[in-house]
Amino acid sequence: MKRIVIINPFSSYKIRQDFFLKYYHDKGYTVKIITTDYNHLQKKTVDNKDFSYTYIKTIPYSKNLSLKRLVSHVKFAKNVVSSLDYEEYDLIHCIFPPNILVKLIAKDAKKKNIPVIFDVMDMWPESLPIIKFKNNVLFSFWKNLRNKHIDTSKLVITECDLFKNSIKSINHNLNVSTIYLHKSELVEISPINKSVKDKIVLTYLGSVNNLIDIQDIVKLIIGISKYKPVVIQIIGGGEKLDKLSDQLKDKNIEVIITGFVFDQNEIKEYFSKTHFGINLMKSSVFVGMTMKSIDYFRHSIPIISNIVSDTSNLINEYSCGFNISNKNIQNVINEIGLLNDNEYNKMVCNVRQMFIEQLSYERLTSKMDSCLKKLIN
Repeated sequence: MKRIVIINPFSSYKIRQDFFLKYYHDKGYTVKIITTDYNHLQKKTVDNKDFSYTYIKTIPYSKNLSLKRLVSHVKFAKNVVSSLDYEEYDLIHCIFPPNILVKLIAKDAKKKNIPVIFDVMDMWPESLPIIKFKNNVLFSFWKNLRNKHIDTSKLVITECDLFKNSIKSINHNLNVSTIYLHKSELVEISPINKSVKDKIVLTYLGSVNNLIDIQDIVKLIIGISKYKPVVIQIIGGGEKLDKLSDQLKDKNIEVIITGFVFDQNEIKEYFSKTHFGINLMKSSVFVGMTMKSIDYFRHSIPIISNIVSDTSNLINEYSCGFNISNKNIQNVINEIGLLNDNEYNKMVCNVRQMFIEQLSYERLTSKMDSCLKKLIN
C-alpha cells in the first residue's frame, strides 16, 4: 500500500487538500496531512483542529503583502521539511505557494529519492495586481524559488490551463496536467426554471477587495438596470464593499449585503434567486479559473466574467454565460437586457452540462488516474 503525505500551507487551500485526501483514500492509500495552524483569511489561529493532522506552528501576519508574511512562509516551509520523516512516505504531494516550499521540498526529496507532486494553486508574483512591482529584483527572486526547482517533480498539477501553460514555458519537458478545483457535486436548485421578464438578480460571492474591477461591475449593473430592475446580492465583504455598494445605491440599485455566509443551505437559498453570478477582476490579475466561478457553476448559475483562458474558453464552448471586456461590455448589457426566459433557461442547462463534463468528481478523478499511472503502480 502506498503512503502519501499532503502538504497544505494555507487554510484556504483546504478544498484542494480534501479533494486529494478523498481521492487517495478511495484508491486505498494511507494519507497524512501536514498543514498550517494559521487561518490566512481570518488572520487567526485555526479553530476546530482535526487531530489526525499535523499542524505546523505559523508566524501570524496581518497584511497580505508584507515582510512579516514572507518571514512566516519561510519559517513554515523550514518547519515542514524538518518534520518530514521521508522513510514514512512513498509520495509527497506538495500544494503551493509559498514558492519557498518548492525549493526546500525539491532539495530534500531529491536527496531521499522520493517522488514529488507539486500542486500549483496560484502563481506568485505573477498574480499580483500591481504591475509595476512584478519585475523588480525581489519578485524575480521569489519567482525563481519555483522556476529553478519545480523540474524536480515527476508530475506537476495546476488548478487551470493558464497556470499549466506558464509552468510549461519554464521547462517544456515537465509533465504538467490541469486538475480543476472541486468542492462538491452539482447542487439541485429549485425552481430550475427562472424568469428574467420582470427583473435580473445578480450575485457577487466573496471578498470585495483590490483584485475586483469595481468600475466595470458598476457599469454593467447600471447598464442592465436601464432595461429592467436589477437586484445585486453581495455574499461577502471586504475593504472595497462600501465603495461598490455606495456607487450602486447612488443609482437606485437595490443592494442586498449578507456578509460572509458559510452555511451551505443559506448560500443555496440566495443562489436559488440568482440569475447570474459576477466574476470581474482587474486585467492584471493572473488567473484562469476561480472557486467563485466554480461555486456559481455547481449551483447551475451562468456567469458574467472577464476571467481569461479556462473560464473564457468554457463559456465560449458551452454558452454558459457571458465573457465581458471593455470592448464588448455594452453588447453584453444589451444581450442580458433583452434576454428571454427560453434563452436564459437554455443557458442554465448548458451550465449543468459543462459542470458534469468538466468539473465533476468523476471527471477530475479520471484525469488524475491518468496522471498517476506513471508514478504509482
